[in-house]
Amino acid sequence: MKEKSALAENVHARLRKEIENGRWKEGDKIPSEKHLCDMFSVSRTTIRAALQRLEAQGYIRTEQGSGTYVESVKTVPGITNTMKKCDLYTILEYRLIIEKGIIGLTAKRITKEGINQLQANYNAMKAAVGNNEEFSKLDYRFHSLLAEFSGNEILIKTSQTIEQILEKALDMIVAILGCGLGLKYHKEIIEALEEGNAEKCEKIMEEHIQETIDGIRMLKGEDVIDI
Repeated sequence: MKEKSALAENVHARLRKEIENGRWKEGDKIPSEKHLCDMFSVSRTTIRAALQRLEAQGYIRTEQGSGTYVESVKTVPGITNTMKKCDLYTILEYRLIIEKGIIGLTAKRITKEGINQLQANYNAMKAAVGNNEEFSKLDYRFHSLLAEFSGNEILIKTSQTIEQILEKALDMIVAILGCGLGLKYHKEIIEALEEGNAEKCEKIMEEHIQETIDGIRMLKGEDVIDI
């Protein structure tokens, strides 16, 4: 499961880059699933997962019986363009509000398999200590999994829509604060989810993000930190 998810993420990132770099322009029909399978040497399941994510983010649209096309660059979510002008503290304020709500839902809906995925992610994070780039990617994936397991399509798609901004913010957070804070709180979150305690989960998430904000302010002050 972990390998399939990682493959889909890799394909998604590469396809997104091709679109952003202009290989396929607005209105262009992208290659068929079979062609993409050959291009990336992966299964159709992996390709479909990557394409579904791109569609949720507004990069592509699928027309039944016709194919998949690049959506207008102007319609690749406007919220992303707005958030590109934001600073790190603004993103963290957003996370403080939204992720507390997300985990409250997730605590009520997560399955044993979901908890196993989070635990595998946590183990990978521990192994990645010392490699900030890899650790940051896994850190982001942990939080995106929580959104997925909430079962709320709007929360899931919102998270996917602004993932580039959230990923960049996490890169900065890990560069400033290191890996310790993420490991500490992710372990506590998994334990609270295993208990099925929504209130405890919300409290831990709030503490996690607030301590992140406080830690960055202590080290960087109140100045705006552009992302």
